[in-house]
Amino acid sequence: MADIAERIDFLASSTHRVEVLRALDDDGPLSRRTIQDRVDASRSTVKRALDGLAELDWVAETDDGYVITPVGSAVLSAYAEFADAVRTAESVAPVFRWLPETDPDFDLRSLDDAEVVVASEGDPYAPAIHQTELMQSVKRFRGLFPSIDREGIRRVHDRIVAGHLEAEIVVSADVAATIREEPYADLFREPLATGRLSVSVVDEVPFHLGLPDDGSVQVGVEDDEGLPRALLDTGDEAVRRWGKRRYEEYRSAATPLSEDDFT
Repeated sequence: MADIAERIDFLASSTHRVEVLRALDDDGPLSRRTIQDRVDASRSTVKRALDGLAELDWVAETDDGYVITPVGSAVLSAYAEFADAVRTAESVAPVFRWLPETDPDFDLRSLDDAEVVVASEGDPYAPAIHQTELMQSVKRFRGLFPSIDREGIRRVHDRIVAGHLEAEIVVSADVAATIREEPYADLFREPLATGRLSVSVVDEVPFHLGLPDDGSVQVGVEDDEGLPRALLDTGDEAVRRWGKRRYEEYRSAATPLSEDDFT
């Protein structure tokens, strides 16, 4: 195992070694001078890289130049997969740092194409704004809401009343108490009367979940003070299936609210 760790470190600790393998994997055989030009490194750096890679049988020198070996090609492929996994994990870390579920039943590697919107000092409500803007372009939406903002509700109100959106949401008890009073209540009565909005309440909603009809899913997280921290937006089918299951769990345990509850 120590030898394996040393070999991994040997490759990962030098971008030039990785670049040499990539150049040979793409276009080998190549002369040392051509490799030097491809990786933009000095002659001595390329020589050291080639000598080290050759010692491990990852590259070989032939009459036509240097080539990557089958072993080297396999190592390079595995390294690329590992690098992609680390890159994906780093990109979604702001979401999973705050997500209450420590073991969601989907593979994080499926999130390589996910969009992650992170709150910043200059734009603290960026995740919430992203979700609100998404709801302006879909025709049907289901979701879980641990918190709510007036501007987002106003824009959704207008679309529902105009007949452009149908929405089904589950909110926490704290949110329900807030929206049943003015100025929020006025933004709920009219949409509820159209039959195109349904609102249900459960004691707690641990994270934001959006299930629009465009095949995507959004997972939003807040900090301990209820401020948005990050939003994950992906079209991955496994994540959407997970989102649907979570939504149905909360929806089945929720109590519906009617127009009369908003006084």
